[in-house]
Amino acid sequence: MHIEKILETKKLSKKFGKEYSVRNLTISVKKGDIFGFLGPNGAGKSTTMKMILGLLHPTEGEVKVFGKKLDNSVKNSVLKDVGCLIEEPSFYPNLSGLENLKLVQKLLNLPYHNIEKVLNIVKLEDQKNKLVKNYSLGMKQRLGIALALIKFPKLLILDEPTNGLDPTGIREIRELIKSLPEKYGITVLISSHLLSEIEQIANTVAIIKKGELLYEGELSKLEEQPIFEIQTNLINQSFEVLQGLGYTVKKQSNDTIQIMNSDLNKRAAAIEALVSQQIKIYEAKSVTKNLEQVFIEMTSDLERKF
Repeated sequence: MHIEKILETKKLSKKFGKEYSVRNLTISVKKGDIFGFLGPNGAGKSTTMKMILGLLHPTEGEVKVFGKKLDNSVKNSVLKDVGCLIEEPSFYPNLSGLENLKLVQKLLNLPYHNIEKVLNIVKLEDQKNKLVKNYSLGMKQRLGIALALIKFPKLLILDEPTNGLDPTGIREIRELIKSLPEKYGITVLISSHLLSEIEQIANTVAIIKKGELLYEGELSKLEEQPIFEIQTNLINQSFEVLQGLGYTVKKQSNDTIQIMNSDLNKRAAAIEALVSQQIKIYEAKSVTKNLEQVFIEMTSDLERKF
């Protein structure tokens, strides 16, 4: 079955002076994805998004949008089907939300009913005539998404869309983003430092650190590898016994060790080995990592290598 690729980067790199902000980045966003683009501050997320939008020229590599290599000959025709909200949205504060949308609608020669549709989608119908300078932060974020959606793009790129919002505002933006692929056929690339939010909306993620790709794939596969935790009275001795038997282990706390990537038989054998050494077992259980745990482990491991 052929799956349409909405966005691809191939060995994409961007160098500022002697330093690489992005290096050899290859990712693929499929039609209908909500693709979480994750990394610590300074990882190269915003730089990558700006190259995807043609705002920065790559040092090396290429960007393909809707199967077409992004260059000057096709940039305008391709990007007309891309909407974006990068960093903070920009408005005319002394105009109403409706007037701000009208400016973009006329500039892009779009039908007026697009305004009515996006106001409904972001739930600003009752606030459309209010001056933007009097909008709350959450309302401004929703208006920014409305401006990105007004041409009903095939691809929507969002950089920290819940930045600074309270829990209610975050939930509203989350539900809005989740509805876009199914209701409107819009594929979403979203960057956020709120990993719990990405975990609730994304089906695919890419994790980068220092401009390099650490992981790309389905979120469920990233989280599905269970860990076996054993609470014991002799943590150091337990660690040495299991490590000596070839287990991949780490100390979770001062009385708990974790066994990575083990099946049921290996777990049973581990407990038997510890008991045979007169080590007490207080608790043994299987736990599943969430996205935050995986992210911290991945990015911390890379930091140690440097």
